[in-house]
Amino acid sequence: MQINWGKKLIIVYCSFVVGMLFMVYKTTRHKSEMVTTEYYEKELKYQEVINGLENANGLATAAKVVEDGDFIVLSMPSEALQAKGLVEFYRPSDASKDFSMPLVAGADGKQLFDRQKFTRGLYKVKITWNKDGKQFFAEQSLFIQ
Repeated sequence: MQINWGKKLIIVYCSFVVGMLFMVYKTTRHKSEMVTTEYYEKELKYQEVINGLENANGLATAAKVVEDGDFIVLSMPSEALQAKGLVEFYRPSDASKDFSMPLVAGADGKQLFDRQKFTRGLYKVKITWNKDGKQFFAEQSLFIQ
């Protein structure tokens, strides 16, 4: 049986329409989350983050976050001992897994976080602290195995 060009055109057009309907269905099912609900207020305060990054880059050592067995270890610079601040663990793929903890570094400059609080995947760790009236900010990516 031979199919003429008119029927072929109808088949191609119907395939295109079905494909477009499938794509519309898939996009309505896709979960899309905003990074933060207060994005405008955070954007206005971004100059503080820039100043904090410059202050942190001026320190002798940088803040580091590593996975070490059953713990996630935050190592702070010696200049940041007894500083008050916040450690935020931001999960780009799922906002329900975000959490923050107060910065409480020990005498050795290390703070431990229980590995059980984390799920496998990428986290962005944002550390803000204030020492002697000066604001500091550090950010690092951490992949939990």
